[in-house]
Amino acid sequence: MNNNKWASLLTLRDEIGYIYGSEDLAVLFYSLARRERPNRIVELGTGLGVCSFWIAHALQENGSGHLWTFDNGLNFERKFTDYFHERLKTLGKLLGLQALSSELLSYSDYFTEMTNFLEIKNHVTLLQESIDFQDEIIKAHWPFLDEPIDWLFSDIMHGPEAILFLLAEFLPFLSSCSSIFIDSASTLLTSYLTLERTVEQLNRGCIPRQFLTVGCEKRRARLLELVHQRKFTLIHLTECKDRA
Repeated sequence: MNNNKWASLLTLRDEIGYIYGSEDLAVLFYSLARRERPNRIVELGTGLGVCSFWIAHALQENGSGHLWTFDNGLNFERKFTDYFHERLKTLGKLLGLQALSSELLSYSDYFTEMTNFLEIKNHVTLLQESIDFQDEIIKAHWPFLDEPIDWLFSDIMHGPEAILFLLAEFLPFLSSCSSIFIDSASTLLTSYLTLERTVEQLNRGCIPRQFLTVGCEKRRARLLELVHQRKFTLIHLTECKDRA
């Protein structure tokens, strides 16, 4: 990547990364993506796309890989007032992107402007829709399920029940050597304990009861199969930063 693109990424991180607490996480994901070279990545909760753009740059530098990122954009529209708008205007001035100053800027327009500017549009796709895991018709049209997923990053589901539901839904679609990142889960005691207990059970070949209540019979059978074939490792990552 040339120096101008690095400067743009750093400006993006510094100016708006803190809004969703992703200024350091974006750099971590970039580094991991460059090292591990994942081919298929799914992100649940795009936000302002800081992590998405850094990951996509890593994939571009790798020469392969694609990120599908989900967000319905509602949070963007609701926050797109006063302070939030001022931050985007400042970002636009720093990057030379006049479109970011428009009060009519939509979520999809913002994402398109940024991916075009950063020249990463071939490595990232925004799916602007609500994430409904229970709707099999919707999931049938998700473009990333035809091959195993290497990375899953969830920034929308942090509670114990949500974590179990997330694992039950996505484990059957993950590759044999894959990673799941669940933001904020390790800093919530009940979620922390749920993760500890669940991973312990899975490594003993036991299936949490909640796993058997989701998906179709074929997917449940796949869950049972992979639990006996794979080893699960849990790593808690926390940052030394004062956040609300």
